[in-house]
Amino acid sequence: FHEAAVGAVVTLADGCLASGSEDKRVAVWCGTEARPVEVFDGHEGPVTALVAVEGGRAVASASFDGSVRVWMRG
Repeated sequence: FHEAAVGAVVTLADGCLASGSEDKRVAVWCGTEARPVEVFDGHEGPVTALVAVEGGRAVASASFDGSVRVWMRG
C-alpha cells in the first residue's frame, strides 16, 4: 500500500496497527485485511512518528514538515 518506506508503526488498543510512511500518509490496518481500513492524508513531508491517543480512538502523527496532526478514527 505505502508507496515509500514505512518509518513508524504503533499498536492501537483494539489490536489494529497504524503505519506512517515517507509517502506522507498514515494507514490503519486491522485483522488480516490486505488493504488499510483507514488512510489519513495531509502531511507535506514524511511521517516520522506515531502515537495512539484517546484510548486508540485517534492516532497522532509527526512529520518531517514540522507538523503534528491528530486523526480521529472511524
